[in-house]
Amino acid sequence: MKLISIFTLFIASSALLFGCKSPEIYDYSEYLKSNPQTILVVMPSSQSNDTNAGPSVLANSIIPLSEAGYYVIPATVANDTFKFNGVTIADEIHNIPHAKLKEIFGADACLYLNILKYDNEYGVLDSETIVQVQGKLVDLETGKTIWEQNTFATNKDSSSGGLIEKMLSSVIKHIINNITDQGYEVAKKNQIFMLSPNNFSTAPILYGPKSPYYRKDIVLKK
Repeated sequence: MKLISIFTLFIASSALLFGCKSPEIYDYSEYLKSNPQTILVVMPSSQSNDTNAGPSVLANSIIPLSEAGYYVIPATVANDTFKFNGVTIADEIHNIPHAKLKEIFGADACLYLNILKYDNEYGVLDSETIVQVQGKLVDLETGKTIWEQNTFATNKDSSSGGLIEKMLSSVIKHIINNITDQGYEVAKKNQIFMLSPNNFSTAPILYGPKSPYYRKDIVLKK
């Protein structure tokens, strides 16, 4: 009896520690009301010193959105339009009024991306390239944020091995990460996770109207 009591107490305390509350369901009401079909993706702002950060994240955001069922304004068309009008800095693009973007591009929503990390970090046992991005989808008619997400990706190695082997591998990997654009591949992983409706996060983007899964999203059935 004493053993059973202790076990019961352990289970109860574990429930309190790890939580019995189910995760909050993301509020998609504004998203559903907006119902975007055409999306403009503008050059990401960046807190990284790597000049490849913005173009890499931008380039890797187009295909996942298209595959999710949206028409995406071609990035080259958007960038050329901004350049023709003398706007080339990401922060300046992000400050353009929503109504003006809608007038020029005819898009329903704009995806704003902010790169928090796009860095190569050296570690004694493993070196890694890290890409962390904040994204928000804004209705260009109302100016309201209808969806947002923060995603993190890395090429960190989880394989096992001896201490000396890991240390040598870390040095070699750090050199490779610096002389090749590993950030591009990690950015691809990041954007696929951020912009794929089936990414199993707590707040995935919804399928667009061109997808056969439109409005059949699992998160809308919860």
